[in-house]
Amino acid sequence: MVAQRHIQVWSAGGDGTVMSVVELVDEYDIDFDLVYFSCIPFGTGNDFSQVLGWGRTIPHKDVLGNGLHHLEELVCDRLTHSEPARLDIWGVEMTSHSSGYVRLAGPERADGHDIPEIRNYDDISRYSFARKMSNYMSIGVQGYVGSGFEKHRAGNRLANMMVYTIESAKWVFWKHFPPVTAFIDEIVMDNKTVLRAPKPHEKKAAYNGSVPVMTKHPIDFVIQNIPHIWGREVDLWGEAKSGLECVSNRTGPTDPKTWKPQLANDGRMEIMAINTMASYIKKLANYRSHVSRLGQFQDPFEIRFRDPKERKSAQRLWRRNRYERENIICIMCDGEFYILKDPKVVSFKLHSTIWTLGRNDGHAQGRLVLD
Repeated sequence: MVAQRHIQVWSAGGDGTVMSVVELVDEYDIDFDLVYFSCIPFGTGNDFSQVLGWGRTIPHKDVLGNGLHHLEELVCDRLTHSEPARLDIWGVEMTSHSSGYVRLAGPERADGHDIPEIRNYDDISRYSFARKMSNYMSIGVQGYVGSGFEKHRAGNRLANMMVYTIESAKWVFWKHFPPVTAFIDEIVMDNKTVLRAPKPHEKKAAYNGSVPVMTKHPIDFVIQNIPHIWGREVDLWGEAKSGLECVSNRTGPTDPKTWKPQLANDGRMEIMAINTMASYIKKLANYRSHVSRLGQFQDPFEIRFRDPKERKSAQRLWRRNRYERENIICIMCDGEFYILKDPKVVSFKLHSTIWTLGRNDGHAQGRLVLD
């Protein structure tokens, strides 16, 4: 079935490149049902390639080889050892108040990393940025680290890993991550508030009522479409055995009784929280039984932020992180990094479901194929 498809669209790069290619196909109104997407992993994390079962790197450093032998070998392997797998593509729009902005992190690039057809960025659109998403989004930790990483992005994977490690160390030992609840106010689904986030140091009693309320002040929000994260085979949602105390008065999408097994093609996304840096490190070290699962949210939903006027009237801002004082939140979305000054809302709407090539042979089976 795979070999008989009319159009094969493969990207060569990382997770950000994958979505840039999907955006371009969509831009020219090509029917997604006629296309199979795959990728050759040249990026830093390569979550998309790994969840398809093709690994984090390619077998040969020279992807072409003598007489294109390596490329021919790779293409034949994909076509003969793959199965079709469906993947949701979400439309994401990041919006700021008129007092702020939304922009890509890092300098302008001349290496094709920022595709003009996709960016469509000018003074008029400074308050809003729309894009597609397939993997996951991080509001907080990865956004802050990645924004610094983009300023010094190198030309190869090993150098990029070193740059990312250095930027991470800056935040862990010097800058320190602000709680995302200093920015996030609520999650809304079908125009109804389904989760509230108290301000740091705010008494829980301020939110008496029937709406579920967060009980912690995490440093990171993870909005996940695929069961894969951090450039490693990490399934936070699926491996969790505890952590439900992070939300009180659970109802609706925050109630575990309404949850279904995590899939990448079910029109739902899972939201989890990383509470502290110690918790973050433990999960990287394979201690993942405790995960703060906030809920499972279906199309459409949005994350709303606090009014900047309200924040400016708050007390003791001088004691807080610079990003918190200036009301700047950083976001990572499928390998691309964004800076939002005076953020207003991040909305999620299911755009389409595409075909992908997932590995399925005697050696490995891609998670998307398994699902």
